[in-house]
Amino acid sequence: MLDQGLLFGPAVRWLWHRDAHHRTVAYFTVDATGTRQQLPGGGKAEGRMAYVAGVYNPAPPDWLRPTGAAPAVAGRVTCPGCIRLAELGPLLRQQAAHVGMEQADVWIALTDGGNGLEEFCQQNFNRHDLVVILDFYHAAEYLKTLGAHLISPARGGRPGTRGTVVPVAEGGRGAATLAVLRAWAWPARRSAALRAQWEKVEGYFHEPYASDGVPGIRG
Repeated sequence: MLDQGLLFGPAVRWLWHRDAHHRTVAYFTVDATGTRQQLPGGGKAEGRMAYVAGVYNPAPPDWLRPTGAAPAVAGRVTCPGCIRLAELGPLLRQQAAHVGMEQADVWIALTDGGNGLEEFCQQNFNRHDLVVILDFYHAAEYLKTLGAHLISPARGGRPGTRGTVVPVAEGGRGAATLAVLRAWAWPARRSAALRAQWEKVEGYFHEPYASDGVPGIRG
């Protein structure tokens, strides 16, 4: 039905909540999540990745609500499916138009930095002032695991190198994070687990479409 352009329920115009500058703001997000599969009879099968996208109108924090105003209601629409990312864009735009997203002053996209997700946002919601924000939870998890492999039981559970603040949350892009890590005083002997996690971190924080053509995140 979505392929035919049909949408569920009457078209509405959400009353988009306002930010601290009194601008109405619409949010949307896209991510991929693993879905387990099985063959007929319960046989083992490879899992699949399903994209899940949504448009939503999150309620503002208490300090942005006028005194005495009732708590705001957050609306949301979702659009999941085991389809290609390119196919998801037009479906999400239909859902967004259905709730009056065009009337919002500001559009904000949230992604976890997965390959192609920022490009998806820019191609399908291509306002010149689109705000794209990295949900740094995944980025922090990569670094947390890397740090865990640096813990040395022989040193009483303290990190095996001197601490350094890695600029993930404070505006540091992938290249800035890598520059700090590459300049670090790494231990002379590295375990196989540490080397493996470093390769994962390096691949995740890699600048998009660098000289080797490997896409990474834009932090």
